[in-house]
Amino acid sequence: MAGSGDITLDHINDFFSLNKKPKPIHIAPTATGGQGLQVSELSSGLNLSNLRLSEGKGTDYVKKFQEEEDRMLSQSWHRYQTEDGTPSANTVSLSQLSQVEELSTIAGDVAAINHLHNEEASRLYATYMHSSCHNYNKELVITPYRDKLVELIDIHQVVIIQGNTGCGKTTQVPQYILDHCAEKGRHCNIVVTQPRKIAATSIARRVCQERNWKLGSICGYQVSMDSQTSDDTRLCYVTTGVLLQKLIHSRNMNMYTHVIIDEVHERDQDTDFALLVVRKFLRTTSKAVKVILMSATFDTDMFASYFSILVCGKLEPAPVFTVPGKLKAVTEFYLDELRTLGTVPKLDPSNPLIPEESYHIVFQLIRAFDRIEAQEQQAVQDGGLPFRRGAVLIFLPGYFEIGEMEEKLREEMHARKWWILPLHSSVTVDEQTQVFRPPQKGYRKIILSTNIAESSITVPDIKYVIDFCLTKTLYCDRDTNYSCLMLDWASKASCRQRSGRAGRVLEGRVYRMVPYSPEMKRCPLEQVVLMAKKLGMEEPKAVLALALEPPNLEDIERAILVLKEVNALSTVSEGRISPHDGDLTFIGSVMALLPLDVRLSRLIMLGHVFGCLRECIIIAASLHLKSFFSKPFGKLLEAYKSRLAWADGSFSDCLAFLKAYNVSIMPGSIHSCINYQLYFKYPFK
Repeated sequence: MAGSGDITLDHINDFFSLNKKPKPIHIAPTATGGQGLQVSELSSGLNLSNLRLSEGKGTDYVKKFQEEEDRMLSQSWHRYQTEDGTPSANTVSLSQLSQVEELSTIAGDVAAINHLHNEEASRLYATYMHSSCHNYNKELVITPYRDKLVELIDIHQVVIIQGNTGCGKTTQVPQYILDHCAEKGRHCNIVVTQPRKIAATSIARRVCQERNWKLGSICGYQVSMDSQTSDDTRLCYVTTGVLLQKLIHSRNMNMYTHVIIDEVHERDQDTDFALLVVRKFLRTTSKAVKVILMSATFDTDMFASYFSILVCGKLEPAPVFTVPGKLKAVTEFYLDELRTLGTVPKLDPSNPLIPEESYHIVFQLIRAFDRIEAQEQQAVQDGGLPFRRGAVLIFLPGYFEIGEMEEKLREEMHARKWWILPLHSSVTVDEQTQVFRPPQKGYRKIILSTNIAESSITVPDIKYVIDFCLTKTLYCDRDTNYSCLMLDWASKASCRQRSGRAGRVLEGRVYRMVPYSPEMKRCPLEQVVLMAKKLGMEEPKAVLALALEPPNLEDIERAILVLKEVNALSTVSEGRISPHDGDLTFIGSVMALLPLDVRLSRLIMLGHVFGCLRECIIIAASLHLKSFFSKPFGKLLEAYKSRLAWADGSFSDCLAFLKAYNVSIMPGSIHSCINYQLYFKYPFK
């Protein structure tokens, strides 16, 4: 029986009815100001005196937990010392290189005994390592340093590798480790992370092609629900999120011998939390695992310090190996140097955008490439165009800006023989694959791309890179706690990474359409807090305080409040009310397993409760992923009309997704989709 202060289904129906006036209802306020507990519900064990909104501001809370970690590391070292300060009988001296090598292989031998019998390891290597010595590509910059890299990885617990884009570190370093273990007869299981699905799948295929391996045999990949692996797989490329879920589920890294985190410069939320978890396990439950961090452009000193190793009671930074040299020379230019091409706009650091003058300068710049190449080649074909025309890659922040640039270039597309190709995650697969094809003879290929071409896709014939130094960043509104994509300046690391797209086969040029490069961003922390709770180590702020760059305490408080609102966390932690913690509920443990926004996870669970689970799963998946309604370039209006038709007059994205999915799985769905002008980015599985 509902009380006078309870909200019933009739109240909700009246509120949404246009013909009825909603009845007023009095809701008594709670003692905790919306925390969800009534005074009468508070047990005698609860202590409200500790309930306060904040403990300092920003990252003031971090120092306490960092000092606590240093103290525990120091205690762990002194535990192995005798009273006179000399190593105890159980402590191994690391004064000689041979002793270091012996110590570094102990864990590998233990792993071989526990996980793979010696005869099985021999069978694997005999099956896939046909030749005693693989011939590595001598044209790659990294090839001469194979022995040095293998030695570093064998000796040290953590190694940081920095090498220019195209040096071969992503494909070659894992092979070096695998071949070395095969030569020594050691068990190995290598996992390599990539920030994007397309990178993990394409690199795994590339490695298999180089070694004549079948994809999914000794080398494979796992991205989301797509897995090409087998019991024989010893080198697996995965997205960072996949590795994170595996580590949280196992609470250690001992299933792997080597964990390679690639493209660490991107510093997205998954990568930062993966670094935190890997570092935590290295110092606690998985001390035998080797960790390798790689990228072309990042602050190596910061990462080396973050992954410091305790040696003789003192923290020493991880070793950094820089692969010297680059494929071809790349010359850099900035906006101030392009004044002869048009009016240089004044850019406001606080207001990231692309002025109309910048589009005009780029248009004139691409026209000038013909004059530059004609002078270099000392010859032109009929029409005054050079014989060999290098490809151009233009980095733009989003689909709208790609459309603006394409419209500007279209003015002389036919006269200048320009082949314009948009590259964006929402364009069709056929449009994406065209960027790898060579242009017709005499044509210049111009790729208009978002940051998808920054580190996930490599087009070898790029000679010119034009970078607007902008990106779309996921921001969390501090007032509403909702996230949205906003235009922002790209980081310096990202800009350097983009410049590495040029100079693969030809000497390159990079034009940055700014006089400077600003920096970084923040994301909602709900899923990170849930994963921290799932690890079961300490309260969230204690875990996140040890991150490479800890978040503000206010952001942690806001994330925990949201988790309490969706019942992922209880209002109390060990009998005490705290804005920084709460006990993980059953709902929260389920949400931690779902790679979704917590609100979408709650939608799925409510769908189960109300008997519409299938529909809620379809809607939640559609809202979480990029829209499966693709946008063929130049046909935005047709795509919008198609999407509107599927909404059936409701103007609801959710219902449009649901109806389109239901039609797509019906017999003859391909013909239905064509008749209704439905543009699917990829087929449903």
